[in-house]
Amino acid sequence: MRKRTVPSSKATRRCLPWAACSGRGESQMPTAERGYLDDCDEVFRRVKAGFVWTSDDDQHGMEDWRIPEDFDRIRDDCDGFALACRELLREKGHEPRLLFCLTESGGGHLICVLGKVALDNRMVSVETIERLANRFRYTLVSVSGTKPGEDWHDVHLET
Repeated sequence: MRKRTVPSSKATRRCLPWAACSGRGESQMPTAERGYLDDCDEVFRRVKAGFVWTSDDDQHGMEDWRIPEDFDRIRDDCDGFALACRELLREKGHEPRLLFCLTESGGGHLICVLGKVALDNRMVSVETIERLANRFRYTLVSVSGTKPGEDWHDVHLET
């Protein structure tokens, strides 16, 4: 069990959340040939169907990020949902990331992202990252590497 380290909000470099930011600043986008949008929809529907929101404090007495044992029956908060989506997308050969953001009320929130889309337990379907930022007023803070344990990078939208 790993304890969560809250991703930083300090500026370190410019990076778009939907472009996989490598250490060299290269953009790595999922390709249409890999069917990533269909896979995102399938994974989202599967995880959402069995998801029951339960706070980490109620379950573990503290904030706790762990990969759910059963992706079809998840009792967790946003991090359990995002981690389940990430694992299922990885099983399909994709390289999703986790995106830490602040919701419209300022609360911390974790979502899974692949390409330009987000799998977010607060939504009824897969949404674009741009829509979450603009319509739902999410503040994008930091994005993970493509593999568990890789560094997180601050998000700065190009203007």
